[in-house]
Amino acid sequence: GERMTDEQLRSFQMNAAIPSADLFFRAQPAENEGPAEAWRLARTVIDYGCALFASKLSLREDRLIRDAVLAALLRRTLVTAEGIVTLLSHGLVEPALALTRTLLDLYTSFRLIERDDTDRMAKRLAAFHYLAYQEHGQDMLSNRPTREGVLRTSGRVPEVIEVAKSYSRHLESPAFDEIRAEVKGSKYWHGFSSAEEALRAVGQE
Repeated sequence: GERMTDEQLRSFQMNAAIPSADLFFRAQPAENEGPAEAWRLARTVIDYGCALFASKLSLREDRLIRDAVLAALLRRTLVTAEGIVTLLSHGLVEPALALTRTLLDLYTSFRLIERDDTDRMAKRLAAFHYLAYQEHGQDMLSNRPTREGVLRTSGRVPEVIEVAKSYSRHLESPAFDEIRAEVKGSKYWHGFSSAEEALRAVGQE
């Protein structure tokens, strides 16, 4: 159908009685239960990691890509850990448990990269990131409802095109020449056949 113009749009107000029930016990957060020392310890560990990250750890010239990727993983780990603690403090165990899988994936990635003196794993993760975001942008642009709807109405088509191109340029950097073809043909960034196999590679059964 035809899209409505601003002149055709009208604001309105509706009053209604909406039933509600606080099944999450917001007035009694889970943080008030359990050992207070455990909550303090969890936040102390996270804050220590934040202090390390905020100290602007220098990237060593001889392992520039590896240190940059590990710093990015540390940041993601801190955000995820803070999310888990926040969810648990409100008694939301199920979504907190879901995030622990992300934490496990981050741990695996960190171990695979940190122990690899060739920097091959660090390059694979960086290249996989660039490839995934490039393909995501291309998918958005090739999907007509998305392109003509959300992107065009918000004026973001040129932005998405440029972002997808920038990821493509990063991926074509000479730094990734030795692993680019492998990454494009891999299901997982690390090249193992499954997440479980990657875990075994870092000594976790």
